[in-house]
Amino acid sequence: MAKRHSEWYARNRERQAAYAVAYNAAHRVENRARKAAYNAAHREEIKAYNTAWHAAHRAPAAKITWRATHRAEAAAHRASNRFGEVVPRDTWNAVWFGECFSCGLTPARGVDHIVPRSRGGRNIIANLQPSCSPCNRRKGARL
Repeated sequence: MAKRHSEWYARNRERQAAYAVAYNAAHRVENRARKAAYNAAHREEIKAYNTAWHAAHRAPAAKITWRATHRAEAAAHRASNRFGEVVPRDTWNAVWFGECFSCGLTPARGVDHIVPRSRGGRNIIANLQPSCSPCNRRKGARL
């Protein structure tokens, strides 16, 4: 009997799944009440099981809090000097008040990173070009 039953489920997998979805939708309140009653009756067993599972599956660095991890990552990012090169004021003004590289508008009143910062571009003068806001937005993060 069990073999015939499992064969039927194998042949009618989609039909059974659709039936289960419909049944659960129609009996949602009863299912929730049944689950709540079970959880109330077996609270200590569930708690012991969950405690054992979490002890067995605890990550090695679980004691490090999110804040400590975040601070360490932020410090490493600042130390990498990804965005930190200082552009001299006169060079910056030449780029900032220059003619837009795309449309020729003067003054451009903005800068564009040739290699976008989101793609690893840096704040060095070789990676900056004067650009007006519309042209800079049009280019976006493309190379």
